Amino acid sequence: EDRAKGLEDNLSEADKAAAAIEDKLEAKLSAEEDAAAKTKHHLKASYKALNASAHKDFEELKASLAKQEDSADDAEKELKSKMSSEEEVVKGLRAELAKKKQEAAD
Repeated sequence: EDRAKGLEDNLSEADKAAAAIEDKLEAKLSAEEDAAAKTKHHLKASYKALNASAHKDFEELKASLAKQEDSADDAEKELKSKMSSEEEVVKGLRAELAKKKQEAAD
């Protein structure tokens, strides 16, 4: 009977030890799940911030490109205008030269 009582006590202690180990493992698992959730939340927030930053950079780049295109168009118009004016000057000089040649020939 004492032996049976001793075995029961040992079994009871083993059950208590197993329950304590199970509790520790559950606590560890819960802590790891919490850490994983925090990491996931942090990663989502980082992704959103990076995505917003990339979108902002893209929009700024697009606006800058549009300004450069406008500047290039303006420069092209100005160059064409100058060329047209210079062509008029050259025509006038040629006409004047032709007139002087004609006068010299007469």
